[in-house]
Amino acid sequence: MDKIKKITINDLKYIKELADHAFGSNYLNLNYFNKVLNSSLYYSWIIHNKANIPIAFLVAYKTSKQEIASYLDDKSIKLQVNDNTICLDTMVVNPRFRKQGIGKKLIENAMNQLFESSYIMYAWKNGKTINMEGIANEFNFKIIKEYKQLWKKDCLDNKFQCPSKKINTCNCTTIVYYKSLSIR
Repeated sequence: MDKIKKITINDLKYIKELADHAFGSNYLNLNYFNKVLNSSLYYSWIIHNKANIPIAFLVAYKTSKQEIASYLDDKSIKLQVNDNTICLDTMVVNPRFRKQGIGKKLIENAMNQLFESSYIMYAWKNGKTINMEGIANEFNFKIIKEYKQLWKKDCLDNKFQCPSKKINTCNCTTIVYYKSLSIR
């Protein structure tokens, strides 16, 4: 595998395919990825296989307590967040390359390049499965709250097709993970 690189416009076709497989068709569209590539608030990385095909990517962005509370529609959420908090927003690893430490490498890279005092990460839970549980545990993230059907309205409004292949059936629970670093 090649080293971790920044996502470029040439990667978008493959990244869109990875995202559609992981999240359902059109959950992440080309407008989203163009925003990622053109905004100074977003950071993105990719790993290619030996054939130079993207097999994993991570998108992160700077966020604030107000933005998090607004996104979650929850003013009561208790976080020690400043305006330099990083949201580890979207990560996908091709299923054929999972359990090889690729996700871990992407998260390590992000945390090393974007050293901030706190990180937040959203995961989905469907039944007993939490998609980012292993990574969250590996990096000592803590669950701070669960929200049932947080993304349902978006799914219905935008007619996203869930990875379960059922249209408009977003019944996932959103898990909010948080990690604060002690800076002395």
